Amino acid sequence: MVVSIVCLIFIIIIAVTFLLTKNMYTEDMKYVDKKTYKLIEVMPTALFIMDKIFNNRLHPNRKARENILLIYGKRECKFRLKMHEAEKISLGLIGVVAVLFITMLISIYNSEKLSLSSNTIIRPSAGSGNVEYNLQAEIEFQGEKEVKNLKVIIPEESPNKEIAIKKLEEVASLLPNIILGNNENLSVVNKKLAFFPYYEQSNIKIDWIVDTPAYINNNGELKYYNIEPKGNNAQITANLTYAGEKVSTVIQLKVYPRTITRREKIQLIEEALKEQLERENLLNNYGDKIILPTNVQGYEANISWFLTSQSSDTLKIFILGILGVILLMLLKDYDIKRKVEERNNQIRRNFPEFVIKITLLINAGMTLSRAWKKISIDYYNQTCNISEKEFLYEEMLITLQEINNGVSEIQAYEDFGKRCKIPEMMRFTTVIIQNLRKGNDRLVVTLQNQANEAWEIRKNNAKKAGEKASSKLLLPMGIMFIIILLLVMMPAFMSLNL
Repeated sequence: MVVSIVCLIFIIIIAVTFLLTKNMYTEDMKYVDKKTYKLIEVMPTALFIMDKIFNNRLHPNRKARENILLIYGKRECKFRLKMHEAEKISLGLIGVVAVLFITMLISIYNSEKLSLSSNTIIRPSAGSGNVEYNLQAEIEFQGEKEVKNLKVIIPEESPNKEIAIKKLEEVASLLPNIILGNNENLSVVNKKLAFFPYYEQSNIKIDWIVDTPAYINNNGELKYYNIEPKGNNAQITANLTYAGEKVSTVIQLKVYPRTITRREKIQLIEEALKEQLERENLLNNYGDKIILPTNVQGYEANISWFLTSQSSDTLKIFILGILGVILLMLLKDYDIKRKVEERNNQIRRNFPEFVIKITLLINAGMTLSRAWKKISIDYYNQTCNISEKEFLYEEMLITLQEINNGVSEIQAYEDFGKRCKIPEMMRFTTVIIQNLRKGNDRLVVTLQNQANEAWEIRKNNAKKAGEKASSKLLLPMGIMFIIILLLVMMPAFMSLNL
């Protein structure tokens, strides 16, 4: 229950922070569109966290910064970096709220209260099957208290009388090995014996009779103070009962002394509690409550009972959820990488058209710089009212602006090629830079050859894309074929049955 309360407090804190900050940072948010940033409603809260908690010290990694610079250019880079981090934090906030909410629900579900007044627990109704309870036993022993977690299983009663004898004989043959507990064999027994009242999760009841009580307690603990150093022979009789049938078996063993510590005694008490719980559960078949033991025979220990919480499982779910949120935040950087790949593909598609335009204008008598300026201005006039942009022509506008600001043409074209990030553009800029430096009367021919090569590359890429698309259609086509086959064959089978 404590976990659910803590989760609720954090959810309320996040919700209040969201309500208080949703109308903040309006100056930044007016330049953000919902198409680009899907979590725009939460981003003011993310900006507040970046500003007040992290003091604007959150920055994307180097690769993400380079990719954002490629997509948005130097003018918008700083703002887009900030928005990118804000979107990651927004995604993290939504994920954390979801994880906290799920953790709270699981914690509430796992903290259902059961009556433990007078150390009793309500028994499930008949026919409802086995029920497992997680309990805590507070053991007060030798003036100190320790808490142990125990599982109580109430098995469903469903004995099969027809195979009772066979089952009893089978279990009786297994008892000599099962009774060993932590001992290696029956010839050398110096640790507690496993006196379990029922065989595993079945209803086969086992009554243990210690024929040598001077050496062994009824709970299987050895009486070390009575055992000689050379060992003593002992005998145990097991009476098995199942579905009204009975079988007895005698087990011979030899016990040896051993000094045990307080910690080992606590373990013995814990094991004895488990056995008593199983026995007590099944002895009270007709009551509506189970009385839990408050002491253990042979030990001066007081037992108090509490319901254990499922906080460990809840904590695991919470940690896994937080790790998932962190992974989602890291995937936002991958999203930027995907956008860069789309940008490069768009530049590659537009490259043949771009080279042809340059070639035609130079053939018409324009210089390279004038042709560049005309293409850039024409693009700007056509797309100034359109949100979609062509990255290649955006880079041309940046190059034109650099030239107007005093950057040399050679340097501006070289930077243009580097920003475009595709081999075809690097070859193009190399050709025009060589022409500007040395002069070349074959510039138009060279550019035309490059355009032809680019068209061929574009065609090949289109063919590959078509082949990929056709391969993706194989599965749905196969499913459709099977459906059609079934529709055709079904009347034939129906007529045969008739």
